[in-house]
Amino acid sequence: MNINEVRRLVGSIKSRFFKRANAHTIGGLKSNFRGTGLQFKEHQVYAPGDDVRFIDWKLLAKMNTPFIKTFEEERNVEIAVIIDASSTMFMGYEGVSKFQAAIEITCLLYLIADETKDMVHTIILGKDIISVEKSSGERGVANLLKMLEKNKYIDEKGKVILRASSDSQENGEGKIKTVMRHLKTQREVVVLSDLNNFFESADFSKILFQKKLHIFRVKSPIDDAESSPYSMPLLRGNGQAVVGTINFQKSGQDLLKHKKIRSIDVSKQYLDQFVSEMQ
Repeated sequence: MNINEVRRLVGSIKSRFFKRANAHTIGGLKSNFRGTGLQFKEHQVYAPGDDVRFIDWKLLAKMNTPFIKTFEEERNVEIAVIIDASSTMFMGYEGVSKFQAAIEITCLLYLIADETKDMVHTIILGKDIISVEKSSGERGVANLLKMLEKNKYIDEKGKVILRASSDSQENGEGKIKTVMRHLKTQREVVVLSDLNNFFESADFSKILFQKKLHIFRVKSPIDDAESSPYSMPLLRGNGQAVVGTINFQKSGQDLLKHKKIRSIDVSKQYLDQFVSEMQ
């Protein structure tokens, strides 16, 4: 993946998905991420089938013609996107890592938020907590990619640096606390993670009942394998290739069946999957 390719990709996504935006992508975002309320838009002449609860009785008395009030949703939603940058997120399928998929999904959210007049604030949970200033549209995409390059998650060509995985924190407890901290605000919270080390926290099951939380499990075929650990090629910090062992967290698998957790598989059309899950 390179930066120009990402920009081309999200541009094609915008063109393809926004052709049916009112019914699908934008509608899905609005229904999942709700605004603070409704504000009056205009009066319309009453027609059979209209909801009688919205008839303006005072105007009816003056005009002797029934009018209904129409409303539009007040949009000032801020979406906090939390990207997991632990070691297993740098694995994937046929050259596409779960971390790359999470980046592209976040880029898509920036573009959609620009259409809905909302804002996206991205937080990357790796060795350090990296915060990308809230923004939307192409500017948000550019800010995200700039921050990823600055912190050596991608190189100057936009390619994901696999050795970043060796520096990533594996503290599930700390990640849950970050999620909970954002849930205490008025933000909608989107988590993009393979969830392989979230289950060690007793608080994980508690946050599943938060209405403003949207969890997307980004997975690859190996995540559904029956056994662990796995031996596979890895990169050390100096770029040297070695054979290492990866242990996937197998406890808490029952939680993966929770309706709050929606799966995105990098071996398939994951961007289309994400849009479909937003319906």
